[in-house]
Amino acid sequence: MVLTVIRLICTICSLLQVFCAVGVSAEKPGVRITETKEYVQLLRDAENRNNLEIVCDPYMQEVFDLFEQNSGWDVLAVTNTIPDIFSHMRWVYALCPDIFNNMRDYFLQRAYDYEFGTNDTTIDAGKMVMFKVFGILAGMPETVEIGTEPQDRSPNLRRITLTAIYQDGSRATIDSGIDFNTATNTIEQTDVNLGNVGIASTGFNFDVDDAFAYSSTYPQLQRILRYAKLYDDLFLDTAAIRADTVRLQYTYQNRDWMLQLWKGRYFFTTGGEVGFYNKPEGDTGDWWDCAQQPPNDQGNLDERLPMTFRLTVKETGEVLVDRPQTKHWWMTAFVLKPYLYTAERITLESTITLPDTEVKDAIAASLEEQIAAGVQITYTDNGDNSLTLVW
Repeated sequence: MVLTVIRLICTICSLLQVFCAVGVSAEKPGVRITETKEYVQLLRDAENRNNLEIVCDPYMQEVFDLFEQNSGWDVLAVTNTIPDIFSHMRWVYALCPDIFNNMRDYFLQRAYDYEFGTNDTTIDAGKMVMFKVFGILAGMPETVEIGTEPQDRSPNLRRITLTAIYQDGSRATIDSGIDFNTATNTIEQTDVNLGNVGIASTGFNFDVDDAFAYSSTYPQLQRILRYAKLYDDLFLDTAAIRADTVRLQYTYQNRDWMLQLWKGRYFFTTGGEVGFYNKPEGDTGDWWDCAQQPPNDQGNLDERLPMTFRLTVKETGEVLVDRPQTKHWWMTAFVLKPYLYTAERITLESTITLPDTEVKDAIAASLEEQIAAGVQITYTDNGDNSLTLVW
């Protein structure tokens, strides 16, 4: 329906153009109106266009090659089959490209002003991004290039950029704020105040070598959302997520604590989680706070614990992911492999170094309760305030 309306408008505009004969005088140049024959040809070209071309620079090509090698997913092949999102608007663009190009240039100039404070404009990152997106879309790009640029703050970091390339050869680039770390082959994002907050501040980075997403060192979004059993009730047994969980509750230093484990299928990944949460002792509410980590308003209290994380396939012993010891309150991994596994077919193993024997004994007691209730989980007391959990 929408396409029909757009075509009708374009046809009417074409007829008006023919009747008006001359659009703009040579003495006073203005917006160029496409000649009718040229317009018809452009419409035919637009109709034959199936997708928006996606290309990348050598660094990102290496990323996509590694990703395909380890996961079986050819990202570029998939993205190059996505239909051209501008296909309908190209009918209008073909009639009067100068209007769209002028809009593009105006929006991009406003984006520049808000980025650098030029033309008596106050720097505003939000408006800068908004005008840049408007500008890129207004120009109807023919090709999008995924590229990288070096960063002064570290020789190992390259900032990922998206560059729109237009029919007239001009280009417009968006800084994604996301970095490719060439030393670790990870995709990540850093906030100047909070540290590593994950790609697009989602709380997740991506390991290209082993094709898995994992929680960043400061998962800001998850800290804001906190934890409630409601999340599990809503999402753990759906068509998209099929995961099991174990909750180990104990009391320590006037707070109720919970160590929770998850494993199973998350969308098109196989994954798991190990997280620590707390609330005031005796609080019967549903909401739990995440364990504290700097920076915070409690004297930079740090409640993170050294822990490891390992997922294996029970039948074959295949190691899906093996993360080394990291100081965290929420260790995760979501592995993108050719095969998916449900919770009963994978084993989650984690060794956690606890603050003292009081916590270790409290968690061990909670584990004994779960084992007595029939949960298939075992643990080993390593004798150094650490426990190894195998589930």
